[in-house]
Amino acid sequence: MTEQIRVLLVEDDEWLGLALSAFLQQQGFQVSLAHSLAAAMSMLSQPDLRLLIADVQLPDGCGIELCRQLCQPHIGKILISSNASEQSRVQGLGAGADDYICKPVFPQELLLRIHGLLRRLPPYAVTVPDLRFLQFRLNLENRQLCYQQHALQLSENEQQLLIKLIAHQGKIISRTELALALGETNTYLAGRALDIAISRLRKKLVQLSGQAEELLVTYRNQGYLLVQEWPEAGIKEGTAR
Repeated sequence: MTEQIRVLLVEDDEWLGLALSAFLQQQGFQVSLAHSLAAAMSMLSQPDLRLLIADVQLPDGCGIELCRQLCQPHIGKILISSNASEQSRVQGLGAGADDYICKPVFPQELLLRIHGLLRRLPPYAVTVPDLRFLQFRLNLENRQLCYQQHALQLSENEQQLLIKLIAHQGKIISRTELALALGETNTYLAGRALDIAISRLRKKLVQLSGQAEELLVTYRNQGYLLVQEWPEAGIKEGTAR
């Protein structure tokens, strides 16, 4: 029954997002609405998520990245886009999307595609999706950062910080924005908590991967950046025990 199905809807067009959300709720779905890639990434850990509907073009990234993050076969993935080119379709479907809808989006057509997809999905299993970046895997359920056969435990602050960095991978994020992700309202305490989390997270990334080069880069007076590609020195065997 649709009342048991949770949908994550990601659409940067506020009017369209609200309209589709209202329509799906009228059909009995439980809808979580996000207007950006970063907001959507923070919602991927919902244990009862059954369906992702995401716009490809988002203000802070590409909705296709969400398909790459959701590897669970019981979660359906539908991309919507104003780009009807074959290349865009192939890229989206190749990243794991189950369907690709070109704008304008007609609610009744979307509903039929949703029901068709739900019939094809394997039985629901309660799992929390992992986030993947470089060759790391972040287990959101137990806060473990994994690399090859090695794993290290993260604190809550370290995990929240890493989620934010993954959502903006390859881009500089300001200290203020990162501090907000930790949920601390006191400016001094937020800055101190961020310094500690950055230092410990950086050490764990290096400890796991064996990389001497920085994977988490500091840009003075600007912020921090999680690299998109391994340094030219290449990938080494993990060293954590």
